[in-house]
Amino acid sequence: MNKTAFRISLMMSMATLITLILSIPFLPDQVPMHYGIDGEVDDMGSKYELFILGVLPFVLLLLLQWIPRLDPRKTSYQQHTGPYSIFSVVIIGFISFIALIPALSAWGFEIKVPLLVQMATAVILFVSGNYMGKIQPNYTFGIRTPWTLESEETWRRTHRLGGYLFVAISFVFVITAFLPTTYDLLISIGVLLCGTLYLVIYSYIDYRSRENGVAEEKE
Repeated sequence: MNKTAFRISLMMSMATLITLILSIPFLPDQVPMHYGIDGEVDDMGSKYELFILGVLPFVLLLLLQWIPRLDPRKTSYQQHTGPYSIFSVVIIGFISFIALIPALSAWGFEIKVPLLVQMATAVILFVSGNYMGKIQPNYTFGIRTPWTLESEETWRRTHRLGGYLFVAISFVFVITAFLPTTYDLLISIGVLLCGTLYLVIYSYIDYRSRENGVAEEKE
């Protein structure tokens, strides 16, 4: 993560934590902590639990900072610093937004959680898809299967396809968010899981085809 991305992520994390801490004295003892698939509150918790939510962005920020140092292929991160930095900012922003929802709901704001989660996920998928083709082989970031990690060409082809697929799925999230059904989020998640499974299968097929091609050339 570059310095600019780190500063932006740190400011979002600090703003989230400070907002939650300052809001605790003015909130009721019990606040919404979990929402069902229909967007209705199905679990309440102590307002002091908001402090834990406020710390989550910091924990994630530290993790995202450490990952490049722990990865055996840490040099790859020097080649895709831009995409990794953008991804980190988007993820920190998403977690910060999720952490604020209970407080906003307790203040009386009418929040359509499934809609907001779907739109936020669509943004993550769209951004990730646009930069996925620039991710270099590594063990912790990207589409990591035994076959993409074994072959750089399979890694490159799988991520290029994954980029197109994630952008397409981001539009699925947007479209289904406005469907007149309570299962719109489940439909979107189902499409995402199918797309991910397809990429895993594609990486295997691509790797095997290349391996067989090399074997034939040797013969």
